[in-house]
Amino acid sequence: FPSHDRQSQDPAEVEAYCKSQNALHDTIKHRAEKLLQWKSQYHDFKDFLLRFEAFQKERAPNSYENDLFYLESYVFGFFLTTSSLNNLNEWHYKFDEFRTWLRETRPLKQKKKRLSVNTQAKIIKALNVFLHFCFSKGWCQQQPKCPNYSREETEVVTAADLFTPAEIPLIRDTLRAIRPISADLFTILVWTGHIVTGK
Repeated sequence: FPSHDRQSQDPAEVEAYCKSQNALHDTIKHRAEKLLQWKSQYHDFKDFLLRFEAFQKERAPNSYENDLFYLESYVFGFFLTTSSLNNLNEWHYKFDEFRTWLRETRPLKQKKKRLSVNTQAKIIKALNVFLHFCFSKGWCQQQPKCPNYSREETEVVTAADLFTPAEIPLIRDTLRAIRPISADLFTILVWTGHIVTGK
């Protein structure tokens, strides 16, 4: 609850806030369900995704789950559900429209109004890896890559994107109790954005 609602003694205000949060939750749920409609319409892509999962899990074990989420929720959501385009060989005709759609799409896991540029870049990268994988399996012709953002266009992730101001001292104190040097390195990272490495 926001502070003004937590302190409110007015049942009507509290009820109004709860209803607004329920409406927000329902909107996010509906948006997710709409993007995942492809699952009931394009069964071949379920198999494609399962095979891609096995491939990507071995290739990138630390990030494959994110790639699968991006494919299921955004890539397939656009090309299959929104565009009804189940021919992989025709996807590249929609690349420009896809990039515009990403810029206007709200994230499914957060309450932000738009996907960050970094997330858009990761989604496009997942799309390109998936299409190359499909070509290697003979499921489509070799496809041009969807144009992605350059390194200069992506946003710099700062401590403010990862932690709230209240969380920073808690994390630092927890680290200090475990290993003081870790707390010092964490402090440097938070305030400078630099990653310190050592041998």
